[in-house]
Amino acid sequence: MSRTDDCRVFLVARSFTLPLGSSNLDLARARDGVAIPLLALLGKSNQALVEDSIRHWVSRNDRIAAKALAMSVLHLDSEAAARLIEELARSSRAS
Repeated sequence: MSRTDDCRVFLVARSFTLPLGSSNLDLARARDGVAIPLLALLGKSNQALVEDSIRHWVSRNDRIAAKALAMSVLHLDSEAAARLIEELARSSRAS
């Protein structure tokens, strides 16, 4: 993406609109709010990026955000999302 002085870029992903260009995004918001939906829009695989994001939320003890991301982006049911989160949590503890 590029920015010009007379143009604003908006990313619309499902139920929210995220204005870009006028503020800095933290890494988690840039990944979850911009990169993941954009890759999906382009038809590209975002599995590794989603798993990285889930690991981030698990490491911050925010399993609610991790589960919501797994369910919405990976289209997992609640039980499958919980299993994935546990698997990623175990692998990050082992590292």
